[in-house]
Amino acid sequence: MNESQHWRIEPKIGLGKLRFGMSRSQVDRFSSIYGTSKGISSDKIPDDILQSTLAELGEGLTAEEKQEILSVYQESGPSAAGETEVRGDNNPLVLTYDSDRLVEILVDTKVRSLKYRGISVFEERPRDVIKHIAETLGENPLILNEEVAFPANFIFLFEFVREAGSAYAEGSRTDRSIIWRSGPREGGVDLSEYKPMKI
Repeated sequence: MNESQHWRIEPKIGLGKLRFGMSRSQVDRFSSIYGTSKGISSDKIPDDILQSTLAELGEGLTAEEKQEILSVYQESGPSAAGETEVRGDNNPLVLTYDSDRLVEILVDTKVRSLKYRGISVFEERPRDVIKHIAETLGENPLILNEEVAFPANFIFLFEFVREAGSAYAEGSRTDRSIIWRSGPREGGVDLSEYKPMKI
């Protein structure tokens, strides 16, 4: 595998040699390519921190409303098995694991070498990237504010474009990122407010 193939997005599969379903120790075998771990943290907010935050910020909430927020978070928030790892210096990755299995990859504009089927994700014009992804996947994207979603393929682009009335403006180049996953996120975003994007 040549160097450019290490940075190739594979929808529902992974990134280069990284495959969804790998354990952290399996991912570690590719530290020479993707960098060493900068640390890992649990995605679940501990109950005591959540309750103290609600106590501080929720002065206008009744005890029942606070309890309802806690219940919703426990039911549909991140699982206790969810962990996020930051890896690498020059080409940083944010990897999400569920029960020690890689399920999500986030990459931002620092990774100039990121490719998707022959095009450079952060070097090409954003509209061209979206159109290329749509054509190769055979999926029409959805948009809401600054997020473009390909929900059937679990790919989400941020700040490539943003809604501007009935048109689209280019998003913030410095805040641009892409996330792709192995499958749907538990308690994920409700896509009912997203609209089909005209490409």
